[in-house]
Amino acid sequence: MTRLRQRIGRAARTRHRLGPRSRPPSPRAPRRRRARAGWGLALLLCALPGLGAASEFDSSKCDVDLGGDMIVRLGSETNLTIESPGLAFRFPAGLYWRALPAEPSDDPSLPPLGCPGNPIVALSIGFPFRPASPAEVAEGAPALWPYTIIISGGEGRVEIQKNNIQIKDDFARLYGACDMTEERVEFCRSCPEAEGQPGHCKIDGKWVPQSTVPAYFAALPGSYDEMDGIPFAGRCSWSDGFLSVGARAKGRPCEIRYKLMEGLTVFYSFDDARLPENRFLAFDRLVRKRVLATRAPEYDRVAP
Repeated sequence: MTRLRQRIGRAARTRHRLGPRSRPPSPRAPRRRRARAGWGLALLLCALPGLGAASEFDSSKCDVDLGGDMIVRLGSETNLTIESPGLAFRFPAGLYWRALPAEPSDDPSLPPLGCPGNPIVALSIGFPFRPASPAEVAEGAPALWPYTIIISGGEGRVEIQKNNIQIKDDFARLYGACDMTEERVEFCRSCPEAEGQPGHCKIDGKWVPQSTVPAYFAALPGSYDEMDGIPFAGRCSWSDGFLSVGARAKGRPCEIRYKLMEGLTVFYSFDDARLPENRFLAFDRLVRKRVLATRAPEYDRVAP
């Protein structure tokens, strides 16, 4: 049991990039200690210099007018220049944010930054996702609730996805508090259900609903599209946190991060009071559909 706790601790420190004194996920973790990765990245996206370029973009100055859209290409941490190979996307000017943009070219022969011949190159791109139609709401998207979808180039910290799966398996062995949704997503929680108290567990002498405690989850192998054989996975923290969209959460803040295809990873966070556990995959299908709809493969740059 001691070795198992040590393994969870190591995985959790890798997952959260915590210091040497940090502890693994625990049902006794202070309620005010939240996972704020999505919130911090949203602030970073807003605070970076050069973000005003999108609002100044004039598509009529491009050789090819894409209806007001800008071209953005994803770079990688190891190669972030305007010459970086990567996948290209198109977004309406002013409706996306970019993290760590590469220095633009000073070549006067190039069209304005954001045009097809001179795309913006960035490590990450964030854009709002809001259900576009009643049909999307019916498919799984919460109505009238905006999310920030962040896509990244390179590997995009895909190791987090693997760590989430490992911690879920460790939770299963340590606490034995796992259950399966209709979508075949397994949730493993950080405290076992108490005898005589269905749906609750005891933490520090108090009865707590299991739906509010930290949980790690993963789709069963083969039940959902995978990349490199790694299942869809994520985690939910203590309830009552903040989300990357800056709105007060009513349930648990949950995070999803995975590799969608070579050179493209996806990250988003949400409140599970608005998106229940049995609709995680339905919502993710809409996210993937929206991400792929922004692709502009004709402007990809392939490594030599």
